[in-house]
Amino acid sequence: MKREELLAYCGGFIDGDGSIYSIVLQQTGGRGIYVRNELSAASDIRTPLDRIFGLLGVGSIAETKRGGFTYVVRFSDAAKAVKRLRPFLLTKYRQADLLLQLQSEINQTNPLVTSQLGVSRSSQRLPAGAIENRVAVAREISRINNESPCDSCGAAPKKRKILTAWAAGYLDAEGYFHISKSGGKKAPMITMGTVDLGAANLLKSHFGGYVVAAGHTKAGKAIHRWQVDRGAAVSVAKEIGPYLTVKREQADIIVLYQNSV
Repeated sequence: MKREELLAYCGGFIDGDGSIYSIVLQQTGGRGIYVRNELSAASDIRTPLDRIFGLLGVGSIAETKRGGFTYVVRFSDAAKAVKRLRPFLLTKYRQADLLLQLQSEINQTNPLVTSQLGVSRSSQRLPAGAIENRVAVAREISRINNESPCDSCGAAPKKRKILTAWAAGYLDAEGYFHISKSGGKKAPMITMGTVDLGAANLLKSHFGGYVVAAGHTKAGKAIHRWQVDRGAAVSVAKEIGPYLTVKREQADIIVLYQNSV
């Protein structure tokens, strides 16, 4: 897989099952507050996280108590990682832009500070309101994460292979490849549920299929389900299969099933 395709895959995985956020924290001894930027992703299987870590070269992977894995990168390294992924973040682009804005402001007001956002290690005095502005940006990122699903994606890559690689990352995180009844008969099917309507519509415009309402989350957010079945699902599986890591075997199975009937 080419580097641009790898970046697109990683962007899709972060869009699907990752987080971009800033945490407001208290300094040791109660001397003030600072903002810690983070980029993270979670998976039951380590493979996609190894791909992200290998490409970005920053952060770390840890096993969770439940047996899954998490990838986390913090402080200025988070901004470096987000900057590389930014052209391929199609649903979390708002959070990414705010995080990069925050890092840029910190670099301009105190270029000596690169590892801990908002914490000055020099004698330089921060401009009036600098910390307040950083906290406001961090809270806006949190608001978007919690209250504002992505109804319209950012600018999608023009190259079909790049968008397919993004979709593979997204479906590795959120998709299902399975055999299900359709019209009374068993048929290959690919489904994906998300609160981000923009992602569902993007998959529909790229691969076909349809988008339907699928209830609400416990927090009250509307869930949108993209679905493609029968021969169209097999075509998608064939095209996207080479880019998948988590769902590669499932994609292969629906292709083999279709060939056997």
